[in-house]
Amino acid sequence: MNHKLITIVFLAVAVAIIGAGCGKSPESVSRQEAVGPKVSTFQGLTPQEATERINLVPGSVMFMHHFFAGFGSDISQKIVDEKQEVVRTLVIERFAPNEVSSLTWKLTAKTDDTAGVSQTLSGNLDGNDLKKAYSLYLPAYWPEKEHAPSLGNSAIWLSRDVFEGLNRNRVSTLYLGVLDVTLQQRVAESDFKDYLIALERNMRDIENRTDVYLLEGERDLVEWPLKVNGEDIKVEVIKASTWFADLVILNNAQNPVVLKLSMNPGIMDESLKSLLDYEIFELKDVLE
Repeated sequence: MNHKLITIVFLAVAVAIIGAGCGKSPESVSRQEAVGPKVSTFQGLTPQEATERINLVPGSVMFMHHFFAGFGSDISQKIVDEKQEVVRTLVIERFAPNEVSSLTWKLTAKTDDTAGVSQTLSGNLDGNDLKKAYSLYLPAYWPEKEHAPSLGNSAIWLSRDVFEGLNRNRVSTLYLGVLDVTLQQRVAESDFKDYLIALERNMRDIENRTDVYLLEGERDLVEWPLKVNGEDIKVEVIKASTWFADLVILNNAQNPVVLKLSMNPGIMDESLKSLLDYEIFELKDVLE
């Protein structure tokens, strides 16, 4: 009799437990199952907190303004002449913070306003060195090519080594690759080679007295407007400069993106400056 009573009590308890599990609301079940990275939101965050929450991953997108398709492109001169502001869309394909990245890019420019004709250019840039590279790879030099090598550069990020020096001491070394001999063939085949010849002459005149590759950062961090995941927010940036250009760098050790690059107007023709300048104005699909 006691044995039967114990069995009945056990079954009743088991049924109660199972019933409680079945009675969970769909909302509570979905909350338990919602694991893994989430899209970042920024409401109520300070610029410092917002900056720390920016986490680029494969699939994240960056949107960039500039006025140039690239050296070697058959529509570059038209874009320059008409002062077309084009948007280059960058999609991250591979990203290991402080190690390596790869990306794809595309841009569309008008080639015949009256007929409404446009041309789309695209390419890939593989194996960007985010660890030890001391040279950027500016978008104006990116080839229209599948899986183009990064040539040991860090593309539009500062590498770990460069960012650490800049963050700690507000000083580092940075090559912009503007006069890189490995890229000169593409420039020689373009309509803009005379601009770069004049720039190189200016550099030769000053390099014995000035370290043209010294990157110096302002002491204080600055707030900077940026659209991220559809939200207009403020982030923290480091403003820095070399003899060649002024840079605005996201103050995020995992994602030190050069958000804006403005060439020094005092050392080059305004036309060349407009070719090389760019600004990243929006990030999308950024995760926590």
